[in-house]
Amino acid sequence: MLGMERMEIRAHLHLHTMERIAAAVVVLALGLPAAAQQIDASPAGKSKIGLSAPAAASRSPIAAGNSKSVLQPFGPYITQTGVGAGGADVSEAYLYGGGFAILGYGMQSSLQILVAADFSVPQSAVWTPNIVKWLSYQTGAPTTGTFTGMYMNLWNTDPTGQAPGGQFKSGGQVFQSQAWTGVYRVVEGGLSATNHAIIEVSCDGSWIGSIGPGIYWLDCTAEGTLASGPWAPPEAVPNQQPGQNPQWNGLQSVSGGAFAVVNNSYEDQDFLFQIEGASGFPTKFCSSKPSSILGCIPSLSTTSPLASKSGAPATIIAAAPVPGGAGLPGILIYSTQAPVPPISTNFGQLCLGQLQRAGSFPAVPGGTSNVCNGLYNWNVSTIAAGTAGIHVGDELRIQAWYRDPPNPPGGANFTEGLDAITIVP
Repeated sequence: MLGMERMEIRAHLHLHTMERIAAAVVVLALGLPAAAQQIDASPAGKSKIGLSAPAAASRSPIAAGNSKSVLQPFGPYITQTGVGAGGADVSEAYLYGGGFAILGYGMQSSLQILVAADFSVPQSAVWTPNIVKWLSYQTGAPTTGTFTGMYMNLWNTDPTGQAPGGQFKSGGQVFQSQAWTGVYRVVEGGLSATNHAIIEVSCDGSWIGSIGPGIYWLDCTAEGTLASGPWAPPEAVPNQQPGQNPQWNGLQSVSGGAFAVVNNSYEDQDFLFQIEGASGFPTKFCSSKPSSILGCIPSLSTTSPLASKSGAPATIIAAAPVPGGAGLPGILIYSTQAPVPPISTNFGQLCLGQLQRAGSFPAVPGGTSNVCNGLYNWNVSTIAAGTAGIHVGDELRIQAWYRDPPNPPGGANFTEGLDAITIVP
């Protein structure tokens, strides 16, 4: 594939002077960084026309997702709106007056080619990703996408100059789904091209776990059903000029070699991904009803802001301290709606509207009767796996209810609430 790309560039690049042609041939022959980046290039003014464009009315651009859950948004890549084939938006590869434009950079797993890009977790923040979305394309693919796999790793050190394998965490095969962004990657002056439909590839991000403040790097490689690509389109801004974005620092590793900064012969480039998940741990709402033992008032806590619909790993919600002893079952109650103002009940404050009971998953406090040394533990991942009404993507607002017969009225208590536990695959 690398040889084919080199042949295509040699055959089709029309440079303005013989000196530039000679320079390009030298770079290709010697395998210098520009060639080693495994580029998808098109000649000036000859952006290839591929598939028939869908009618504008049938176009279904996807949204970036609920802004509340977006931790790291996509960088810029739409340069003009509504001017592409069928009324699509476009992401232009600018010519800068030269003889060719780079549409994308190789990220083919079959050739051991990876791309990488960085992101930062702010100070005093804890991120727990559940989805990573990467933008990519295969030349000639329909807008339904042709991806079959995506593989990712997380670095907590800059991988520049390092070979793949030194990552902090490995995600392996994380592909989940794909959808058209409503955007075509095109060459400046060739806005009607349809053979580079940019696809948003959604991937599992729960393998990253919770990460604290710092700079991290995601590397990614992909596979699909077509011969050309997958390719990673770089970030782009309208009327982009060389040197306009000095912060861009995307990397590429070819054939297991060291990661190096990608450059289009005018400036460094960067890649397009989005991270979604939870930031920090759930906030509290409502107030726990005091128990039958003076000063014994429970708090609700969790080991993670995410719980898996698969049932693993465990996410434990605990209520403590509570009166200990036998015969004191406790359950969780939950809602996918935002908390409501406190409602006074015989059990204390209720702040959940349209609530459901996780009644098939009771816990017992242990401890000693009439002593404030009890503790309830519920595994929310187990509850999610065993409850048909809980779905991936739900955000659960949770309170606990537990028996406390000596405590009138009601002989039972509500705890404070947690907002929210997000359900992941």
